[in-house]
Amino acid sequence: MNNEASTTPSAARLPSGGHGLLVLRLVGEGMSNAEIGATLHMGESTVKTHVSRLLAKLHCTNRVQAAILAHDAGLFPP
Repeated sequence: MNNEASTTPSAARLPSGGHGLLVLRLVGEGMSNAEIGATLHMGESTVKTHVSRLLAKLHCTNRVQAAILAHDAGLFPP
């Protein structure tokens, strides 16, 4: 039995817009919470909240998994 399909984050769960998508793109670029906050003009604690919600929504346990999902979903041009 292959459980990979049930544990792999789905591109269907990607944020459709707003700050979530911007934060995901910046996480995918390897930015820290402080760098994302400076880029989007928001506090670091607000960024942490966005990142935590993204990880939960995408069923990712860390930023690297979210970044890989973002790249696999085509959020970054080749």
